[in-house]
Amino acid sequence: MFVRSYWIIFCFLAPVAWSQEEMGTPRIVLHDREQAFHLGFQTNGWGMGGDWYIKGKDAYTFWKLGMDMQFYRHEKEVRSFSQDPQARAYFYGKKNSFFLIRPGIGMNHEFAEKLRKSGVQISYFWTLGPDIGFLKPVYLQILYPSSTPGRYTVKAEKFNPNEHYVDNIYGRASNLMGLYESKIQLGLFFKGGFRFEYSHHDMNMRGAEIGVSVDAFPRRIEIMSQEILDRYNDHAKNRFLFIAPYVKFFFGSKYDRK
Repeated sequence: MFVRSYWIIFCFLAPVAWSQEEMGTPRIVLHDREQAFHLGFQTNGWGMGGDWYIKGKDAYTFWKLGMDMQFYRHEKEVRSFSQDPQARAYFYGKKNSFFLIRPGIGMNHEFAEKLRKSGVQISYFWTLGPDIGFLKPVYLQILYPSSTPGRYTVKAEKFNPNEHYVDNIYGRASNLMGLYESKIQLGLFFKGGFRFEYSHHDMNMRGAEIGVSVDAFPRRIEIMSQEILDRYNDHAKNRFLFIAPYVKFFFGSKYDRK
């Protein structure tokens, strides 16, 4: 529903951009480069990164180069705790952590100019490129009875749904454990949406983006153990297609390479 609404808005606003170019007076900009850094949140994770813009054929169009790092979660992740308050929370059934790097190229086109310093400049944009994903196994701290009655030893082990249960899991091990065991997952991504820039200074950038991101992979990304997911009545699965609305907050600067 969100994606359908987004495209309706896009189709309505795009002709406004073209009519503005035809009817408005061409403007002169004082810069041909922009750079911005951002922090974003979406329904299935969060991310951060940077974007670099190069002036295109006119004052309203900029080509875009970007680099994101995105962290994904599964909708069935539920935070669990052991009886010891000092133990780290964990997600029962989570088999792998999944994060990816997204280098991309795209375009940003302004269709509502900022007419005063307190105004808002509105643009639409698209970005596409490869997904370089990393699937890292999750390690947990597991309790084992010691030779002394009533005492236990704790060992860090890779999560195994056939051996690890809520009654013998003490907590989550270090997030760095298993990093060298990560497997690379390659895919493609696309992002599109609208950018709202409201900085009070001509050569600064500050604003927000709203849009939709799509990440596609040739096989399912096993974030949750499928054996655990099979216990749900709703036939939950791991995904190979991630579609999510997002909001991103950015700040940066504008400059002239000359």
